[in-house]
Amino acid sequence: MNPSDGDEPDGTEPLLSVARHSSADTLTVVLAGELTAVDRGLDLLGGWLTARTRHVVVDVARLEFVDVADLRVLLRAQDRCAGQQTTFTLLRPSPYLRWLAEISDVSPALITDLPDDERDERLTDRELLADERDRLLDERSDALDARRDWEDIREDLVHQRELRLERRERDDRDDR
Repeated sequence: MNPSDGDEPDGTEPLLSVARHSSADTLTVVLAGELTAVDRGLDLLGGWLTARTRHVVVDVARLEFVDVADLRVLLRAQDRCAGQQTTFTLLRPSPYLRWLAEISDVSPALITDLPDDERDERLTDRELLADERDRLLDERSDALDARRDWEDIREDLVHQRELRLERRERDDRDDR
């Protein structure tokens, strides 16, 4: 059975949704829904794992239900990666999935942190995003300061007009 990427033929939503993203030597698989709902013989990686793939990241944050049989599906995918000298990482496992892997005694094999180079890359990305956010905040602050300056100038001009108008009105009263 293949995981579904869209609606079922009967128009219902699939119980498991699988999305794939490839970049350079990394394959990212995003799972959403219930892994249990699919055939236990599921090849999670399908035909997506190629000879040039060096890293497989499976994002499990949106899985709604996982049981021990599902751990076997994940372990089969990990074993397939190991057979091709490809790293296998579960991304954002839920506390329940961590607990289930731990009591099933597969935690060290299945639940790993990101590789150092990917962790460093993500940290660099976060730093770049923080720098960009700071730059945008500075621009917004500068724009607000400029707006305040223009408002002050407008207020001064309005005040000067009012003074001139009052002076003219006074002069007109004095002339009568």
